[in-house]
Amino acid sequence: MTERTAVTDEARFDDADQIVDIVDAVLGRHEVPSVRAWLRHTIGTPGSWRVVRDQSAPPGVAAPIVSVAACIPMPIRLGSVSIPAARIDFVATRASDRGQGHASRLVRELLADSDRRGDLVQLTDGLPYFYRQFGFGYALNPPGTVVLPRAGAAGSPGDRDVDGRPLTIRPAVTADIERLDRYVAASTSGFDIAPGELPWTTWLEISAGATDTDHLLVAESDGAIVGFTRAHLDGDDVLRIQASYADSPGVARRIHGALAAIRNNGLLALDCGNAAWRDHLAAQAPVVTLPFGISARTPDPVELLGLLRPEFDRRLADASTSKTDRKLRLSMFTSTVVLEILRGKIADVRPASPVEDPAAPDDAAIAPDWFPALVFGRWGARGLAERVDDVISGTDPSAMNNLFPALNAHALVDL
Repeated sequence: MTERTAVTDEARFDDADQIVDIVDAVLGRHEVPSVRAWLRHTIGTPGSWRVVRDQSAPPGVAAPIVSVAACIPMPIRLGSVSIPAARIDFVATRASDRGQGHASRLVRELLADSDRRGDLVQLTDGLPYFYRQFGFGYALNPPGTVVLPRAGAAGSPGDRDVDGRPLTIRPAVTADIERLDRYVAASTSGFDIAPGELPWTTWLEISAGATDTDHLLVAESDGAIVGFTRAHLDGDDVLRIQASYADSPGVARRIHGALAAIRNNGLLALDCGNAAWRDHLAAQAPVVTLPFGISARTPDPVELLGLLRPEFDRRLADASTSKTDRKLRLSMFTSTVVLEILRGKIADVRPASPVEDPAAPDDAAIAPDWFPALVFGRWGARGLAERVDDVISGTDPSAMNNLFPALNAHALVDL
């Protein structure tokens, strides 16, 4: 197929079967339950799914789909602020049609759709070199991974006393959603950055329709949720534990045991969850850090920083130098943002003309692809300037670090 016969288009409801077939062929059968559920819940959302159609089909034959990609809404919580965000997922092109730029065109159009939808952040844990061409940059540390040892019979699922109380581990059901929402909100309250609304209905649908590959389990004691876990069988026949939460080490051990009872020959856990679960992982085996960070794109820095004004005000209130009025100019080489501080609060966030040489007027400056790392506090402004050559703290590094400190981030992946 030549490129001139290929047309990109927003996916329609009747495209679902073809999309599933491509994901099955390219990404693997283990992704089929997920893509089916996400299609059912998001394909009607404008800009969520795009496809490439082969227009060279004979007359009277529907144009087959040869490439697909999705941009799924996924809000983020930063402090008390909810940020409209989305993640790129399910990017797949049939083997016979690769090398023609289909995936690049789809991602570029999805990002434009996402920008118009009002998303201020787009995330991906995909190939970093591919996504950098679209303005993505490393923003967050990746979750570590732990290869879990085989668990003994003491961890088997069912009813058993833990910490002196009865504990049941069972599949989650729709009636659990409200309690799960409250439980995860409480469990992630110690993180500066965490996922916003979680897609419980989609996850329940995935686990209910794919009991051999996907599991959403609840730990319950005396009618209260005391833990939960979500796990997915990946293409290497390894059960990948996306995230777990537990009220105590005993509950964490039981969750581990329940998952081992499902598949005890391959358990890989992301270092993602609350303290009791992460402490349990650390006691099992060394945590291995992945080589690449999670990438983010921020299409409108002024709008994003303006949305974060309540969080900046809180940080300034905690800083000893917050009473000094100042204008902090942050150059991103092709654009500039001014943050005006009056009486210890952000009075204004506005754009300014780009500065050809940011260091000359003593402005703070950052390369555009490192701006997401600054906002999400991967190392804080001071640590970022120490690590990256084209990040400059300017003449007021204390103010920069007060506004952009290092943050404690929950892993922003598909839990």
